[in-house]
Amino acid sequence: MLVRTYKVAHNKDQETGRIFKFFITDVHNDEELRKGLRPDIAVFPVSELYDEEEQRYRAEHYVEYLNKIQDAKQTAYNGTLLFDTIRKAEEA
Repeated sequence: MLVRTYKVAHNKDQETGRIFKFFITDVHNDEELRKGLRPDIAVFPVSELYDEEEQRYRAEHYVEYLNKIQDAKQTAYNGTLLFDTIRKAEEA
């Protein structure tokens, strides 16, 4: 089972250097990010209503949540494999 962890990334305005959005992604490296091989999971645009600090906090909080779900899925998967192994050993 391939496990992808979620990360917070951002886009900056080339002229001003200001961050204009944070987004959640599960890319493994910069090449995947540059090529757009993986979709954005969630986007947190920076605006006058939602400043950079607040949007960064929201994105990081959401990443923690998504990674906890991934960990739970991995634990359940590992438990299922163990259960299947024990059952096969008992049947033999």
